[in-house]
Amino acid sequence: KYATPNFNGLSGDLIWSADPTAAAENMAVAAVGGAKNTAWNANVRYANGPLNAFYSYFRNNNVANVDGADQNSDRIGVAYKLPMGLKFGVVYDRSKRETAAATTNDRRAWSIPISYTTGPHGIYFSYAKAGDDNDVADTGAKNVVLGYTYSLSKRTQLGAAWSRISNDSA
Repeated sequence: KYATPNFNGLSGDLIWSADPTAAAENMAVAAVGGAKNTAWNANVRYANGPLNAFYSYFRNNNVANVDGADQNSDRIGVAYKLPMGLKFGVVYDRSKRETAAATTNDRRAWSIPISYTTGPHGIYFSYAKAGDDNDVADTGAKNVVLGYTYSLSKRTQLGAAWSRISNDSA
C-alpha cells in the first residue's frame, strides 16, 4: 500500500495484493501455467471542512484463480456536514464480474447515509438499495440501518445498531 500525504484535505491510496490468503494455491496454479489471482485498488479522498468526497476503483484479476474471471468496481460518494451536527451524503457503487465463459454479472447500488451528533451522542440512519443483477428480475435488495453511539472519549465509543436487509425473492 502506498498512501499519499494529505494536501489540504486531498489524499489517496494505491493498494496491490497478491492474494496472500491463497499464496500456496497461487504458486501451484502458476507453476502449471494457470491464472494467478491478484487485486489492486486506487482511491482518492477529499476531506476539508464540511465537505467530504471520495472515488475508489477496485480490480480483481482471475478471481479464484480462474483465467478470465475478473471483477471490477467503481464507488463514488459525497457528504456534507451542517454546522448544527447534521451530516448527509450519497454513495453510488457499480460492480461487474466477468467469467471465462463470457458471462457477466453487473450490479449497481446506492446508499443515503444521514447522521446527527450533539455532544457525546450520535444518531445514524442509512438506506441502501442494490439493483437487480444483470437486470434479472427479483435479485435486488434493500437495507435500512439505525444506530446510536455514545463517545466515552475522543477515540472510544459505545454503540448499538439495528439493521434490516430485505432481499428480493430470487
